[in-house]
Amino acid sequence: MTEDGSKFYAEVPASHCFVDRSVQRTALVSTTIKRIMAAPDPKKFGTPVLSQRASDSFHIIEGANRIEAWRRLYGDDVKIYAEIHTGLTHQHEAEMFYDLNAKHDINPVDTYRVQLIAGDKVVTAADEVVTRHSYHCAATDRRASVDRIRAVRAIVLAVEEHSADTLDQVLGIGTSAWSHDGANFSSPIIGGLALFVDSYPAFDRSKLVETLHMNWASGQVLKTRAQTMMTTSGARTSRSKLVAQLVRTEYNKKFRGDNRLGYHSKIDGLNPDA
Repeated sequence: MTEDGSKFYAEVPASHCFVDRSVQRTALVSTTIKRIMAAPDPKKFGTPVLSQRASDSFHIIEGANRIEAWRRLYGDDVKIYAEIHTGLTHQHEAEMFYDLNAKHDINPVDTYRVQLIAGDKVVTAADEVVTRHSYHCAATDRRASVDRIRAVRAIVLAVEEHSADTLDQVLGIGTSAWSHDGANFSSPIIGGLALFVDSYPAFDRSKLVETLHMNWASGQVLKTRAQTMMTTSGARTSRSKLVAQLVRTEYNKKFRGDNRLGYHSKIDGLNPDA
């Protein structure tokens, strides 16, 4: 055993290793485990990274699928040579997990949850807005499904590309127009409403809520309308921009002359009249 400050290397029994789901993926990847078991090769096993939580208890930061495959093949007492860190907080563990696995396929919900625990500023700001509106993106407990917004990447992008205030307005407007149901907030709806709100800061909130409510029964209906429009017209633009365009068209029917919203490069691209 070679010690190196707060990190050392040692063999530990697989039975002493576990995964704290709050700072890791929510589930092991069964296909990966089966692939490793089908052709076990110690030379390819590498060195898993562990966090020592107690004298004989180690949270797996990286290498959970490999350790599980070895455990199933060789039993609970099989020794795992690992890089072991001591004194880590949950935030540090989450940061290390994300840094070590960023190039691998981490699903968006796990990425969101781990970055939240790691203290990522954008994700933290996004989650504060989501929570303020009584929704959630990455809870591991059994909350009501209507409270869950699955489009976690769009939630983060709304803050990253616009602002937390923009996301706050999007969730408030959508909930007022339709209902408190996370299913209303798909990626095109979040992105499209964020574009609208950010492009036209002087918009009339009550008129926008009325426009959404009167023209589309839910966010799902508006999303479908944008998808149909893209398919039938062959439009070469994003569904989010199509949502913004559709909303602007219906919103403008409530106004005349200079009060109507016009072209905006964020939504329409290059001005054909320029």
